[in-house]
Amino acid sequence: MTAALIDNKPAFVKLFLEHGVRLEEYATQETIINLYNNTDPSCLFHSKLAKAIEDERFRLEFQKSSKLRLYHVSQVLRELLGDFTKHLYPKPKSMELPRLSIAVPHVKINVQKVTLRSFNKGSRGKSSCTMDPVRDLLIWAIVQNRKELAEIIWVQCNDCIVAALACSKILKELSKEEEDTDASENMTTLADDYEQKAIGIFTECYRKDEERALKLLIRVSETWGQTTGLKLALEAKDMKFVSQGGVQAFLTRVWFGELSVDNSLWRVLACMIFFPLLYTRLLTFRQVNKLRRYRVGSRGNQNRVQQD
Repeated sequence: MTAALIDNKPAFVKLFLEHGVRLEEYATQETIINLYNNTDPSCLFHSKLAKAIEDERFRLEFQKSSKLRLYHVSQVLRELLGDFTKHLYPKPKSMELPRLSIAVPHVKINVQKVTLRSFNKGSRGKSSCTMDPVRDLLIWAIVQNRKELAEIIWVQCNDCIVAALACSKILKELSKEEEDTDASENMTTLADDYEQKAIGIFTECYRKDEERALKLLIRVSETWGQTTGLKLALEAKDMKFVSQGGVQAFLTRVWFGELSVDNSLWRVLACMIFFPLLYTRLLTFRQVNKLRRYRVGSRGNQNRVQQD
């Protein structure tokens, strides 16, 4: 499987998956690091990783050599995704600068009832690395502009909309720095493809359930740096996605606030000019509309029960 990924053989990867290979079990932390160690040297992401490692070595002068860690990958990805996202992989304690310890005399510390076992138990509570195998493999394929491999992996993502918008953002940022014209154009094209994927899935969700689809826009994704799909789309300037009817409906709702979008413009202007009109029923509010729908629905259910 690893050889098929490194050699960019999507047919073999697909064959492995069809024969029962689970990405969740395959893509361990060591596997992902190994894959990044074998990225194409001509790849822009490879050079950005090398720079991140070199900067870390100069910063931590006490270390003679620096190996590739997932935190280095996280640093580069955060530059591409934006500062509004959190690191996908936390910084290991071994990479932190040593702190100066000062002895304070005549201070007694009560350490009763603290055992080594309880200390180890508390330290195990936090994982040293946040892993999502499908996401990690998808990013590895995307940063190398491997379209077919990325397609196979993206299909298995749990959060397809946010994943597609994140891929679009990463590819657009890489295309800006890519010196090779053909590679830059390919990245831009692939970024547009993933924007279209996000549009397709969101449109289908909006057609089936409008309210749940709108919640997908603002749901914070734990997997993609504690951000939302809408934020990624706006930062990536995915205007085709933002111009979709469902997204525009949500933005209109945000603009109107608690006011119902059914209010005509002249009513809003009239209340702005003559404030006492606000105490009348000239304007309707969303909460009132929801309450009315609930009452109508409950009455309908009662009528059905009586008829039965």
